Amino acid sequence: MLWSRSFKQFAYGMATILFLVSVAIFFSDPSAPGTTLNLGGLQQSEASLLLSGIGIALILMYHFFSHIMRRLSAVKKMDGDW
Repeated sequence: MLWSRSFKQFAYGMATILFLVSVAIFFSDPSAPGTTLNLGGLQQSEASLLLSGIGIALILMYHFFSHIMRRLSAVKKMDGDW
């Protein structure tokens, strides 16, 4: 399925980016000169966990929708005129 392939690339690509950003946020030193972290009032660990959770949710959402689409594509279409 075309939508499945493009959504899989999107979900895994975005999850990878979110995981990398969450690691960068977690290990960055806000007291270093020239470093500013604007995390919307969240602490570093909270922001890192939030981004990791969103990445995991994207991957789970892809697997959930692919499971549903496999089930729906297995249903036989009815023949006849309506």
